[in-house]
Amino acid sequence: MDGEHLHESRRYALTLSDEERCKIIRQDIKVDTEHLLTVSNIVHNMLSIVRGSMEAPCLVVSAGSNHGKTTICNAVRGMDESWRHKIRYVTFVKDTGKTKPMVKLLTALGMEPGKAGIPISMVAEYCIANDIRGVFMDEFHDSIKGLSKGEQDTFLSLLRGLCGAPAYLSFFVFGIDEALNALAIDAQYVRRFELYELTPWSRNDAEYLNFLDTWEEIVPLSKRSHLSSKAMSDYIYNNTLGVIGSICTLLRAAACLAVIWGDEKITLESLQAATRSKWNTRVRPKGTVE
Repeated sequence: MDGEHLHESRRYALTLSDEERCKIIRQDIKVDTEHLLTVSNIVHNMLSIVRGSMEAPCLVVSAGSNHGKTTICNAVRGMDESWRHKIRYVTFVKDTGKTKPMVKLLTALGMEPGKAGIPISMVAEYCIANDIRGVFMDEFHDSIKGLSKGEQDTFLSLLRGLCGAPAYLSFFVFGIDEALNALAIDAQYVRRFELYELTPWSRNDAEYLNFLDTWEEIVPLSKRSHLSSKAMSDYIYNNTLGVIGSICTLLRAAACLAVIWGDEKITLESLQAATRSKWNTRVRPKGTVE
């Protein structure tokens, strides 16, 4: 039966138009990988600490580019309704307005920084009054770049102060390897952070193969693609080196080709075409399957 391999919650999409299905395919898909579940567990335990019983524990999630750290950041901060209202989120990606990281952080907390700034005591009082216990900070490595030494010291001093009394805020920092280096400007501060590194999968990693199977159950194609078979998984690995962001990009493109071409499954041919271009779905090239 067509779609039998799909999770029942996804079978409805098979009745949609090709364009609508491709829109679904190109959306980010949350799969409960070991990395995601581990980070979620760490965050949950850190936020469960009674405020004031100890300095707030913090976490650095470090990874190379395209390793899925932003996806994990977004997933974890939206997973647990019991503490979702206690957290805030800020991204330090450079913007055209060159907004200072201090301003971004205070704005994310819900405060109006103003030209004169805000005393740290007032920030702490605000966090306590609004039951804010943690802040997710994505692309943290960009927060320090371009700041003067004085601005770096001021920003890290604010973070360090908010970890302790009376606010006891936990910071969950996501960034490339430079994120830890940014924190390491203050040796006393970096010791408060637990480090968790997102690493690529190995070729025969059971979780890598399980991810391919799970991905196949979610993406609305009417036929099974057998992504975890040796031929398919080897091709995917050889062209992504086990980096989850690259894997998802390749599979999304190949799945769209499967819809447009009418195959209704990912094949080596569609994977090869997706490797050449992630966006060209207009022409079906002559087969080059090896």
